[in-house]
Amino acid sequence: MKLKEEQLGDVFPCFIRRLSNEKEQLNSSDYELLGELSMKLNEKQLNDVLNSLMGIFDEDYHWTYKRVLEAITVRLPERQFDNIFNCFISGLNRKNRYGYDILLRGIAQRLDEKQMDIALNYCVNKLNGKKEYENIHTICIQVLKIISNKCNEQQLNKAFNSSMDIFDDENNDKNVRGKCAELLGIIAVNLNGKHFDDAFKRLMNGLEDSDSSVRWSCAQSFEIIAVNLNGKYFDDAFERLTNGLKDSNSRVRWSCARSLVKLSKKWTNRQLNITVQCLIDRFQNINGYYCNTSRDLLKGIAMKLSETQIDSVFISLINGLKSNNELCAECIGYVSMKLNKKQLDNVFEHLNELKDEKCIRALCKESLETISTKLNDKQLDRIFSAFIPGLKDENCFVRGSCENSLKIIVTKASEKQLETVLGFLISGLKDEDKSVRVSCAKSFGMIAIQANERQLQKMFDTLICGLKDKINDVRVSCARSLGVISTNLTDKQLEGVFNALPNELEYDYFYSYEEALKEIVTKWSEKQLERIFNALIFISELSMNTNNDKYENKLVKLFQVISTKLNDKQLYLLVIHLLERAKKRGTWHVRNALSEMSEDMWKRATISGLKQNMQVIKEQYFWQRLYYNMNKKIELLAFVL
Repeated sequence: MKLKEEQLGDVFPCFIRRLSNEKEQLNSSDYELLGELSMKLNEKQLNDVLNSLMGIFDEDYHWTYKRVLEAITVRLPERQFDNIFNCFISGLNRKNRYGYDILLRGIAQRLDEKQMDIALNYCVNKLNGKKEYENIHTICIQVLKIISNKCNEQQLNKAFNSSMDIFDDENNDKNVRGKCAELLGIIAVNLNGKHFDDAFKRLMNGLEDSDSSVRWSCAQSFEIIAVNLNGKYFDDAFERLTNGLKDSNSRVRWSCARSLVKLSKKWTNRQLNITVQCLIDRFQNINGYYCNTSRDLLKGIAMKLSETQIDSVFISLINGLKSNNELCAECIGYVSMKLNKKQLDNVFEHLNELKDEKCIRALCKESLETISTKLNDKQLDRIFSAFIPGLKDENCFVRGSCENSLKIIVTKASEKQLETVLGFLISGLKDEDKSVRVSCAKSFGMIAIQANERQLQKMFDTLICGLKDKINDVRVSCARSLGVISTNLTDKQLEGVFNALPNELEYDYFYSYEEALKEIVTKWSEKQLERIFNALIFISELSMNTNNDKYENKLVKLFQVISTKLNDKQLYLLVIHLLERAKKRGTWHVRNALSEMSEDMWKRATISGLKQNMQVIKEQYFWQRLYYNMNKKIELLAFVL
């Protein structure tokens, strides 16, 4: 932000007028800019914008308003801050009260003891009083959660007792009781002693409450207090949460599993053995344990299991796999890093006997990156054969999952496997189902790095044809994939893209090209960087010399992405090229790119240019130097410097 005070004084009134005009709406970027400007506003200007924003906020809460209000509020002098704090507190009674509790969260760290007292007393009084309007109790509990980490012991004690009274009364709203359970856990961690004992007893009883939302909140609270549980507290919590794995409500079971994972850091061998037996019972469909819960629990504790425990769990999972059980396959994936070669071979023997590919996809769902390091070529080929057909699956989630999985293992693919994937994508782009064409068009980019020249040419030809598809989503996907593979294309192929690219697809192509450059520019070798640099220079000069320079701003952005990785010679050539562009057209895109180059980059480019000029002087006759283009380049560089 380089505006001077007098310039800011000219700009700022424009925003105030727009804020005050009911017919004119500011967008997100306007509010972001206003937030930045607020760092330079004087006291009067802060007041003006604050008053305007508060009026808007009462009518229409939006996250951008909140962000600007927070940015301004934390900078207010003490007296003004106190006024706006009181305004936020009274705002909890207004129509848009939801926004005000979020604003209080943003300024909570600046509240002094007196303001903390005001906020706490307001919330406690509302909790103890009648429910005046919808959700006031829930909002007050949320505010208490926000400010609890700054409360002193007396304030915490007051909030704790109020929450405890509400939780104990079963006639109170179930959601409010559940929120109080969470608040009890948060406060108990800070108070300890008798308060912790009282909170623990209530949370334990709450796990057996008749209402599932209360049980769920209590189970969640054990995650919060887990670090403070020791001795009998710990043992009792473990037992009650283990029983919660059989709860009739899925949310309660899920929270119990999460809390058990949190507690697992302190488990004894006995408790670990009990948990393993719970898992085995589930996988053998006995004792009432639920499948999804056992999966979530195993995922969290898999790396803690001993070799003997892994063996026991593995046997029960393999038995489930025989019945084509996808969940068992997924669970095997979680323990895959601890499986030995014999066990992995056993898994693939059973998978090979199954008719469909669902189990093998489930096995790799979240563990493909780790399990692929332990597979032999035959097993890896089996993985490929399971995911490739999924690219044409009628279910969009299956297609997306298969694409993501192939991205992970494509670096391990043989030329034959790459050829199979490519052939599948090419045929998929001709499929009658438009969603399949879209999915296949998106997937070309994942094999670009591994593809050879012949395969790249096939991809290029297919995607260029796809730009003419009658469905817009297919055309967009083709343009984006062309952007991804452009980092590997030749000069001629890039020229072909630019000639074939329709105006309406410019953004999609260049956006994905830019993102692809950002992702891999740090991984390139010098040779790869030189190839892409030369290709971009070729295209840029071609467009400039043919007066077909509609992509200038996009090309300049691409140059900016790679500029920090260029060597001195390339940097000099880039500077000269941009200067020639600026001289010919003088657009702000080029001027901006040149102005954003660091002092060190200018120094490197200048020294490199002088070295090249000296080399020319040594090697050529006088008349050659006189007419050689190098003189013009040096003159251009000298003029700018």
